[in-house]
Amino acid sequence: MAESSRRSFLKASLGGAAGLVLLPDFIPARLFGADAPSKKIHVAQIGCGRMGRSDLGNILTEPLARVVAVCDLDSHRLAAGKKMAEDFYTERGESGADVKPFHDYHDILASPDIDAVVVTVPDHSHAIVAIEAAIAGKHVYVQKPVIYSIAEAIGLRKAVEAKKIILQTGSQQRSEHPWHSFRAASEVVRNGRLGQLKAIKIGIGDKPSAYKAAPMTAPPPLRASDKKILSPLGGSAVRWMPSKTHHGNWLESIAANRQPIAPIQQSARSREACAAAWIGMKLKRKLTWDAAMEKFVGDDAANALRSRPARKLDYDFEVALKKAGIA
Repeated sequence: MAESSRRSFLKASLGGAAGLVLLPDFIPARLFGADAPSKKIHVAQIGCGRMGRSDLGNILTEPLARVVAVCDLDSHRLAAGKKMAEDFYTERGESGADVKPFHDYHDILASPDIDAVVVTVPDHSHAIVAIEAAIAGKHVYVQKPVIYSIAEAIGLRKAVEAKKIILQTGSQQRSEHPWHSFRAASEVVRNGRLGQLKAIKIGIGDKPSAYKAAPMTAPPPLRASDKKILSPLGGSAVRWMPSKTHHGNWLESIAANRQPIAPIQQSARSREACAAAWIGMKLKRKLTWDAAMEKFVGDDAANALRSRPARKLDYDFEVALKKAGIA
């Protein structure tokens, strides 16, 4: 079957199925039909530093994924990522496992053999890499903060929607492992167990001794002033979608062509709220944010801070969007 005919057939047969949306314009042939030897999603890890190797380790253990490439500007980190992936497959009994190394992520995006990328570069570069990956038709898992500025949030959302790719934000607390308490607590709130919320206190970090006492591996249980608050929820309760692992939810969403548990439509809006608050602090005055227009009302100075100038043309995501015909 010709590629164009195959894509049309898949869109017609799967696009109207319950719970599914239109398929992306680019669907690798190996994911379907007789030429799918393992039906694995071919993934590349972009960024092999500390958090990058953490993401890489999670992807390696997911049955739907096959890590085929790693990328990093730093030769030592690149070699470490390549070795980590190849050792994993070797320990599983494979011989001659070959994970291709790349220094330039553009070479990753140009490869037709790669279906999806995990973006774990330094925070300030998340947006440009994720936007270019979406434009290239690659599914994207991008660590938080997913973007830096309001303009980047809007741009990344537009790229994802235009190319119909699946993007998962690295907000791991939404998935069950290893932070199940976050899901349980938010479901309690969403189902009215606490009544009307009037104030929320947020704590970030703790004393070093606390981490030693409670290692990151079976988190402390939830506590409540009344045990009834944490009693089992009924069958009609508002729930998060099933998500055992965050990377697994992303891969399952790619395979099913559905939204993941932390899509860009939500994370972009969340980041806009944070950026708007930062702009207010920087200008030291109250601002009015128009969520529908994604602009500040009657404040040119505040609106000017919705974006930041690119250091050079190669880093300008707006140029990349224009070249792709995404307004």
